[in-house]
Amino acid sequence: MATSVDDPLVDPDTGKKIDFYKILGLETWPGDGEAKKAYYKAAMRLHPDKNRDNPERAEIVFKYLQEAWKTLSDPTERAYYERNRELILSGGVEADEFYGVDTFVNLASFRSSSCYDGFDDSPRGFYTVYALLFKTLADEELRAAKRRIEIKSYADNELSMLQRRSSEESYPQFGPSDASEAMVSSFYSFWSRFQSVKEFLHENYYSTEGNSKYRRLAEGENKKFREEARLQFSIRVRDMAAYLKRRDPRVEAYQEKQRRQSVEAQQKREAKIQQIQRERIASKQALKEQIAKRISILTEKVNDGTITAHEMLELESMASTQPLHSDKIADEFTDRKETPMNGGSSNKSHHYPGSLSKEFIAQGLAFDKATGKLFCKVCNQRFQMEGEFKSHLTSKKHRNAQKESAATDAPTKATINSENVERTEPRKRRRAIQEGTPDESIEKGEACEGGSKNSHQCKICKQRFESRTKLFKHIADTGHAALKQS
Repeated sequence: MATSVDDPLVDPDTGKKIDFYKILGLETWPGDGEAKKAYYKAAMRLHPDKNRDNPERAEIVFKYLQEAWKTLSDPTERAYYERNRELILSGGVEADEFYGVDTFVNLASFRSSSCYDGFDDSPRGFYTVYALLFKTLADEELRAAKRRIEIKSYADNELSMLQRRSSEESYPQFGPSDASEAMVSSFYSFWSRFQSVKEFLHENYYSTEGNSKYRRLAEGENKKFREEARLQFSIRVRDMAAYLKRRDPRVEAYQEKQRRQSVEAQQKREAKIQQIQRERIASKQALKEQIAKRISILTEKVNDGTITAHEMLELESMASTQPLHSDKIADEFTDRKETPMNGGSSNKSHHYPGSLSKEFIAQGLAFDKATGKLFCKVCNQRFQMEGEFKSHLTSKKHRNAQKESAATDAPTKATINSENVERTEPRKRRRAIQEGTPDESIEKGEACEGGSKNSHQCKICKQRFESRTKLFKHIADTGHAALKQS
């Protein structure tokens, strides 16, 4: 069909519409990169702001340029245009073999911007035209599904699909210009994967009359023709949906919204990461300052003689891993009876029997003169500092040792007069423990096990001796004196 010479889209050289390649300044498709450059160059030249002498004409030409770019930039649409170029430029419509037979919609006639006027909801608007198109397609599929169920024209594995497609709710609508994002997304999700349920019986080529063998062969071939026709029709509908999606302003708006949300989410994630890093740096700095403060306090304690330099090194090492524990132990040193400044030792043996807590002694804490260290009488674990014993009391090892001791300890059969033990002076007991010299009750009581003269055993370390003399010497040397528990 000839076009008017007054039409701004008519090429004076051919009398037809301007070729899409020509308006972009191209002869063939040069590749995505070069084509995009050509489009930007043409857009700068044909933009209405650059052609204000005839704004209406400039607007029409610029929209045609945009349509040309949308068509050629998509490989599927570009292939369709190149196959039907002469027909499209002449204003004709591609013949549709399905039109009038399997559908009352000529899909080819809707692949042009000339079939609608503007992106609005007016009777000739974009949303009205294409809503009616897909409503017609949905009604045809609905009738086909119901008919196939009614006449039982289906395979066993097709029934559930036909039942779904016989419901109107199965076909999402195109919707108006203000349709929700969910509605638009549902529409394109369904129609971009569309599969027709029509039978396409007109595609049957072979007659099924004759003997059973021929009939089976004919039915098999006819089925292939029908399935091929169904596939081609489904592809045309999917292509129509893709054509719309590339031009639907709602899709562009929602995609832009998603891009904005994605950028905002990324910015929030980065801000959160930076905040965590700042907090981590601040925490490390605060820890450094706390450790420095503790070391300063420990240095003062060394200077005033509260602790030894060796003790300071141990507490300094503990300050970075157990700051509160190190502070508590340092405070305990302040109340210690013997210090390097008031006559205490300044070697590694920095714990003294006279300063031990009575509560801890009752719970099993003792001092070993031989090693200069504290130890637990229940499980024989050694400690550098008294504060460590308090933490040890709640340990699993200590609790298990207490249970084993309670289960295995039997009453001693040594020749001990209980009345004499009760009359032993408390002060003598404490002195024996502190000074490492056994008193009478210790000599005859818990420091040794068994009454046999050939079996003298230290209850603390379980070592056996040939005589009491050697046992008592061992107790004096090691401080392994133990009171009999009442």
